[in-house]
Amino acid sequence: MALERTFSGLTEAVTEFKLPTGVEAGYTFHIVPDSSHSRRAKPKREYWRREASLGRGAFGSVFKERLVSQGHGPPKFRAVKQIDLLTGPSATGIDYGRELEAIAKFSHPKYERCFVKASGWYGGPEVGSLFIAMEYLEYGDLQSYLWNAATLPEHEACEISFQLLEGLEFMHNNGFAHRDLKPANILIKSEPPNQWWVKISDFGISKRIADGKGISSILAGTVAFFSPEVLDAGKTPSYDAYSADMWALGEIAHQMLTKEAVFDRPSTKLEYGRGDVEYPNDRLMAYQVSNHGQSFIVSVMHPFPTKRLKVDQALSHDWIRPFADIDSDFMPLESVQ
Repeated sequence: MALERTFSGLTEAVTEFKLPTGVEAGYTFHIVPDSSHSRRAKPKREYWRREASLGRGAFGSVFKERLVSQGHGPPKFRAVKQIDLLTGPSATGIDYGRELEAIAKFSHPKYERCFVKASGWYGGPEVGSLFIAMEYLEYGDLQSYLWNAATLPEHEACEISFQLLEGLEFMHNNGFAHRDLKPANILIKSEPPNQWWVKISDFGISKRIADGKGISSILAGTVAFFSPEVLDAGKTPSYDAYSADMWALGEIAHQMLTKEAVFDRPSTKLEYGRGDVEYPNDRLMAYQVSNHGQSFIVSVMHPFPTKRLKVDQALSHDWIRPFADIDSDFMPLESVQ
């Protein structure tokens, strides 16, 4: 019954984002407008074939699919996230309507430079699975990149941090907190020797919140990137979800620069959150991270959430400002007007 209530109460934007779908001869097809001709577009079938598994997480699996009905031209691929609604998190009460709401919202063209763009969703309780069709990014995620690379040069870590801040600014300004920001949820559109371009993905536990206070019935996120107050959730029934996102960003920046977590043990992180110990910046110093870089990370990982930099403050920080200034040179026309 909980699943039916979830899908019967979807917002209009989410409902309109659903793809008309069927299955034929082992292929998934969608009914889409045929815009290949100059005349008024007519509906056509678009057939997709599953080719490979891209990974599996706690909340579902992701597959690579190929468009087999496109005719001439280079091959077209997509990624499809499949969530088991019968045995997965939704069966225990997690509302995937909010993931669909976030995906529909941030797949708009004005946000797509910061977020993995989805083309729609299909499935539901009637088939036991929810499917989310997304752009396929061949370079994978930042976690895999960091596993196979040395520590990032500081200017590269700064550039990625700026791009993540841009995405968080869009989310926070629209009333969303991500709540599971980590390298595995950051996909790579472009990497060296080209310019870095990363996109935020996986809104599986994102939450739309009115005042930034995420009161959760589950421990949302991944432990290594938990802020102290989230780690201590049993004693802290509510927390500032925006500040928790900022903490996770600081942890990501630290790991890009050192390939190590800030805290070796959860107990030490809790002590830091109580103000009992100082921030352990010895690794940052060992890797000769600049004073601006150290200041930024410490400021977004302040032990007390109310004293952490908010996203707009972080974008104005001396470490980030050079990239923010470059980006501001390309303001959209409506901003100029």
